[in-house]
Amino acid sequence: MWAAQRSRAELALCRAPRRRCGHVLHAPAMAIPTFPTPSLRSPSAIVNMTRAICRRPLEYATIPAVAAFLGLATNWVGVKMMFYPIEYVGSEWYRPAPDSPGGLFGWQGVVPAKTERMASRLVDIITMRLLSLPQAFSRLCPQRTAELLIPAVDDAVRRDCGEAWAVALRPLLPWILSRAISEMQKEIEGILDLKSLVMTAFLRDKEMLIDLFQEVGRVELKFLVESGFGFGFALGLLQMAAWAALPRIWTLPAAGAVVGYITNWIAIKLVFEPAEPVHVGPIVVQGMFESRQAEVSNEFGGFLEKRGLSPPCLL
Repeated sequence: MWAAQRSRAELALCRAPRRRCGHVLHAPAMAIPTFPTPSLRSPSAIVNMTRAICRRPLEYATIPAVAAFLGLATNWVGVKMMFYPIEYVGSEWYRPAPDSPGGLFGWQGVVPAKTERMASRLVDIITMRLLSLPQAFSRLCPQRTAELLIPAVDDAVRRDCGEAWAVALRPLLPWILSRAISEMQKEIEGILDLKSLVMTAFLRDKEMLIDLFQEVGRVELKFLVESGFGFGFALGLLQMAAWAALPRIWTLPAAGAVVGYITNWIAIKLVFEPAEPVHVGPIVVQGMFESRQAEVSNEFGGFLEKRGLSPPCLL
């Protein structure tokens, strides 16, 4: 049948009238069927996505819900992995360096893994920018300081040397202590190595550095975790639209990875940037941590006073 149809088509072509053009005879061109091309004015992709979502609303609603949960969960896990475990857990095989938090089959919190480096930088900030020992001790009044120390010194003499020595030295204690404080003010940098003192405290107790970060930055850490829910939900709406437009299985895990990364990135940016206040109309925009500078400074000083530079640590 196909051969017969072909023969009839060739015969019709041969019998068709020919037109002369110069010295060449041309057969009339055969009509080629055309198909309508999609117009940009046809129902848009947005309309199609809306229809797809309306047909199965509950199924599509699970996409932003799961994305919100993933954003919250990944941020929570990320914050926990910054601080825990305190000691390396797992195999040391293929761990790039002793202060590297991660190996191929193990993990240690970022802060405890890099305690020495972080503590060194923190001590440099304290000793070079925040606290000058000669300047701090020069503000002490030797007489007033001696009065505050007399009860403790008198008790120590009575306990270690007996009541007789305590009675004999009591009239001389104000003069002795005030002279000792005056001499100490002149040679304080040789007497007290503040950098070594604070470094030793941080390295001896890694939880101390963790507690410092968690106490001073508790507001920002809480925001890092909780913001994952909102940002994850917003990105989940985009993921839902993408699934409605292109329902491919690989888009879901790919979008989940993107949601986890972007939620962390946005949250960290909002915590630290911009460093200086930026006026956007009536609104002032500044990083959360920088906007709490006065509060953070008080908490930082209070923590060091209690844990790092307390009298037991100094003695």
